[in-house]
Amino acid sequence: PINTKLMKEARTRLSADERRASILERAKVVFAHLGYQQAGTREIASACDISEATLYQHFRSKKQLFLEIFYHFGSQHHERWKKQVSEHVQQKGREGLEQAFITYRVLCAADPTLSQLLSQIFNETNDPDMAQAAQRYLQSIRAFLYELIEQAQTAGIVPSTTNVDIMALQGTSIFVMMLVARMVRDTSIDTWLSDTQLILLG
Repeated sequence: PINTKLMKEARTRLSADERRASILERAKVVFAHLGYQQAGTREIASACDISEATLYQHFRSKKQLFLEIFYHFGSQHHERWKKQVSEHVQQKGREGLEQAFITYRVLCAADPTLSQLLSQIFNETNDPDMAQAAQRYLQSIRAFLYELIEQAQTAGIVPSTTNVDIMALQGTSIFVMMLVARMVRDTSIDTWLSDTQLILLG
């Protein structure tokens, strides 16, 4: 007779890479809902339909798992933002540049679990590894803004006399304020930021 249980297990058995990807996806939701401090490996393993032992076969600690989720999905989100902002600048010029962080907010709204993770990692910067991850993320934001503003200068969207470094720093500061607004749940700051342009071009 055919063992239907074994057939089902064979169909659902994942390769190591597939299992790892599944853990990242499901653990992301657990961290977003419970928070980094409250989420335990037992809850994460349960959400992934695996044992804690299997979880530790793929990730040596909860922190490593959290950081890999942050780097993996944060990088995807960052690349989507860069692509959309670059397209908006090409299509709308000055307006597309000014609204760079409105575009960012729209992408965050489309993936609220990632938005939660961003807030959490910046709330855990007392840990050196978390602080390094947060710093790298801010550096990537600033580097992209610097490159974008330089291109806008070349295209004549931004005056040639504009200090690109200061403008990129201003944009990064707005990003930090957006995170603070989420962390302290200050809706007045959040409302103000929703109408704030990335830069004032004069």
